[in-house]
Amino acid sequence: MAAATTLQVSPDNLSFGVGGGTQKITLKTNATDCRIAITDKENQPVDWCTMDGYIGQGSADINITADGNTTGEIREAKITFTAEEITQELTVSQLDKFDAPVIELDEAVSFNVTWNEILNVSGYELRITDENDLPIDGISNLTLPAGTTSYKLSNIDWKEYVGKIKVCVAASMMIEESLQTQVSNTVEAHNYFDMSSGDGTENSPYIVRAPRHLTNIGKFLDKENVWSRQDCDIDLTGVDFEPINNLLADNEYQGKWEGVYDAGKGEVADPATGRTAETYRILNMSINRTGNISCGLFAKIGEKGTVRNLCIENPVVKAKYKAGTIAGETSGHIVNCSNQASAGSMIYGDSGDNLSYAYVGGITGNMTGGKIEYCRNYCVINGKSGALGGIAGRVQILLEQYPEIAYCSNFATVNTDTKTPVGGIVGDIGASGIGTSEYALVDHCYNEGAISGAQANNQVGGIIGRTTSSAKVNACHNAGSVTAVGSAGGMIGRMGGTVIREISNCLNTGNVSSTGDTKTPTNNNAGGILATGLNAGAMSMTNCLNVGEITTISGYENGLLQRMDNATQTMAMSGCYALDKEKVRQTTASDEDIENPQSAYKNISEDAARLQETFEGWDFTDVWELSNGMYPTIKGLLK
Repeated sequence: MAAATTLQVSPDNLSFGVGGGTQKITLKTNATDCRIAITDKENQPVDWCTMDGYIGQGSADINITADGNTTGEIREAKITFTAEEITQELTVSQLDKFDAPVIELDEAVSFNVTWNEILNVSGYELRITDENDLPIDGISNLTLPAGTTSYKLSNIDWKEYVGKIKVCVAASMMIEESLQTQVSNTVEAHNYFDMSSGDGTENSPYIVRAPRHLTNIGKFLDKENVWSRQDCDIDLTGVDFEPINNLLADNEYQGKWEGVYDAGKGEVADPATGRTAETYRILNMSINRTGNISCGLFAKIGEKGTVRNLCIENPVVKAKYKAGTIAGETSGHIVNCSNQASAGSMIYGDSGDNLSYAYVGGITGNMTGGKIEYCRNYCVINGKSGALGGIAGRVQILLEQYPEIAYCSNFATVNTDTKTPVGGIVGDIGASGIGTSEYALVDHCYNEGAISGAQANNQVGGIIGRTTSSAKVNACHNAGSVTAVGSAGGMIGRMGGTVIREISNCLNTGNVSSTGDTKTPTNNNAGGILATGLNAGAMSMTNCLNVGEITTISGYENGLLQRMDNATQTMAMSGCYALDKEKVRQTTASDEDIENPQSAYKNISEDAARLQETFEGWDFTDVWELSNGMYPTIKGLLK
């Protein structure tokens, strides 16, 4: 019995541009006699549409060709396939005119120019000029093949040009042996920033308004006196954001910001620092680069760089190490910057077994000079890192550098389960190749977050976890809980250094606890101001007060100072006070480590702690204030 006849044609319609051309169809049939007719709608033969490549039997790929259309009218035809009693039709249409492409530009993220496909064009030309319709030096028009419908303008090497551009697309087509061209509409943009951008000077900064503008800051790294201004909120939802950098080498982002980035909103409220009362935001910044180093909005800020008046809202920053919301590391000036957290916001570092450079902070991971001031952290900070801090993970003092953190506050949890220093403001202060005068200053800082470390010998402090180099801590207040399996201090867990080691005008109201083992003092000690002092050099504690409860599981605790590691050195203490009650007061257990202990400190009643005359020698004009029957507090803190 013979098989039934089959007949199938695909596609079932063809569209040609006005220039005509050839397209392929596929005929599948088992018929030995297949007839094909090409007619118009009235079944009259047409001569503008022809067929090639079929001998009338079996399956085949068939070429259908349309001539150029010079009639000025849309042409239509039908191709009828007949095999025995089976008939199938394919419709053919041809445009009456050569329409110009219409282009659109995604200016915010991809910087793609896109356009509708024009049928049967021979190709496209992407034409680029400056704002005055003049050619740009070194930038040629781009020839693109037929079938192209988009181009990413960020792929262009703009040479030295920075400024406004005009872009259009020209489509070319042969019509009856005549090459014709249609040109699209023109879109305008700035090749790197916003159309309202200036020339990158102080009085005419680059304007940053979109995700791609942030990325393009990387084109201007390592250059001094580049000014950029963010003048609206920027949402990075859905953007796979990388730190602002110009190179990733050996998994570390390179390139330092040496200009000024300002996101101030409204008038400048403090001309001395350039602070504004309000700031614009970068929202939903997600940097998930757990194998890379130096992660933050900026990978690195150089010593001449400034970032100010910026809020990072709902960030997630995950890095191998050197991680913070504003910068992975900085030696410049960060002022009036903050982050705002929501569920899932965090700053996290995981360096595996190598903790040598694994620093994580709310504002920056690593600080090697410069100044951070008037900054706030609200993001949870954790990880397997070498040092963690609410503002800076580590402060490193270099030769002739005096890094300073001033008027900064932390309101979030900072914790780790590795054997590393943890602080509400700074995790660790260290040095490399310095002389005898350099020191780090932490001044007028405030912590309200819970600070903790869960490994033996952790050094945990409400303000600083550990110092191993010269440091001054002045006018700081810790109100958060401090917990360590090791040294826990209301101000500092463990303080060392070479020459300058000073704690002055500091207040602890948070509860401080060490949960280390009961046999080893180094694993289990707590102090309301300082848990442990060590190494050579003068060390002093002046005009400090503790009212927070101090506890350990073995009794190695004290209201102000727990102990000095080296029996040959003593603490110069004066004007210091603690409440005269269990778990708060300073006991005689540390007297051998204190110069003139009889006059160095006093245990006072709660009533006395609320009277200004109790605190002999304290500055209640510029530093301290006391009112409404409260304990003394420090003026000017950023709460």
